[in-house]
Amino acid sequence: MGRKDWYYVHLPKLLIKRLDNFLESPTAKRIGMSTRPELLRRVINEFLEEQETLYNKFESIEEFISEIKESDHLLITFNDKSQFEQIVVNFVNRGINCNNINVLFITGKDESQFIQALNKIKNIDSHFSSQDILILKADDYHQGGIYLIEPIMKRLESIIQSAGDRSKSGLSLIGTLPGELIEQGKYDEAHNIEIQFNEAIHKSEIPATFLCLYRSLPKALEGRFAGCHDLIIKRAVTSTGLQ
Repeated sequence: MGRKDWYYVHLPKLLIKRLDNFLESPTAKRIGMSTRPELLRRVINEFLEEQETLYNKFESIEEFISEIKESDHLLITFNDKSQFEQIVVNFVNRGINCNNINVLFITGKDESQFIQALNKIKNIDSHFSSQDILILKADDYHQGGIYLIEPIMKRLESIIQSAGDRSKSGLSLIGTLPGELIEQGKYDEAHNIEIQFNEAIHKSEIPATFLCLYRSLPKALEGRFAGCHDLIIKRAVTSTGLQ
């Protein structure tokens, strides 16, 4: 951050003074902290750790999903079919209950697994027929060995416009493509898609909530991908809670 970095986040003057005083304190010197950016990063990291601890205390996936807020962009890993189905079912049910259009941004090989999970939702066929649930196939945007970001974003924009025209309260998207790319070692492509998703959330005319499902996220990539997600839940999710 540059000069007067505290002012970019509109902190009260008294708090700014106390933060600067802390940087001059023996405690700050003892832990090797001497600049505003270092302190700000520490505060943010501690906040994220507290949030992850909070989410990991939930007793069920349903409880975790219920705490997701509008315009959140979350990354969560899963490691078996049961975890996958519980996350998908609860997230889509949340979207239905919130009067959202629900978008499944998935690859063709994932479609049958998603359909199998969604069949557990009551009256699922009616939600598809009313287009309250849409499947957006990533394969349709694959060309020359890469996924075409611009057409994907334009399609999302049209869905958001449709949601507004239909007086929907928001958009809920659950996607697996970035996680698939991670498995293939295509880290830059996955990161670029996540950045575009994050920008789409902030630009959306209605609340847009994205949940990215990964089978895994290498530890070396956590810092990089944390920059485009509100929260990363990397621990295994089980039917009895987050571990």
